[in-house]
Amino acid sequence: MAEYTLNTKITKLIDDLVNEELFASYHYKSAFAWCALNNYDGGKAFFDKESQDEQVHATGLIDYAADWGHLVKFSDVAMPDRFTSLVDIIDKSLDLEFALCAKYNEAYKVAIELQVNTAIALFAEYIKIQDKAVREYDTLLKQITSYATGGEMGVRLFDENILSK
Repeated sequence: MAEYTLNTKITKLIDDLVNEELFASYHYKSAFAWCALNNYDGGKAFFDKESQDEQVHATGLIDYAADWGHLVKFSDVAMPDRFTSLVDIIDKSLDLEFALCAKYNEAYKVAIELQVNTAIALFAEYIKIQDKAVREYDTLLKQITSYATGGEMGVRLFDENILSK
């Protein structure tokens, strides 16, 4: 019976992407903490869920690697940025999601080049997830920018009307 293993380029990509997803989870947990400190209840709940979603993404990659006999190599997770406002959180989150999308696109290209069909399918699914996140944060940034013209009261309305849903 033949034993199949993943190409080392694919395992390296998975290791890196797991760690990127864990950083994203920390980023959103940091946003959660900032919202808790500043009494943005909608943001607090929204970013707590975002942090949990990033953990789910990391777990999916870990499970895939384990199914192929690879133990993911974890690295230290960098400290997330400090936030200055809810607008800053949304802006930095859009940048983070866009960067993650680009990394999944690169991983997908490598999987195609190496003809690793299971990795192609995996990365294609994560590209869909990231594309949705980029579009969501782009919309949120446009919305909060509009609300922010009303000053602090506008940002509080954004928190209450948009993030709390």
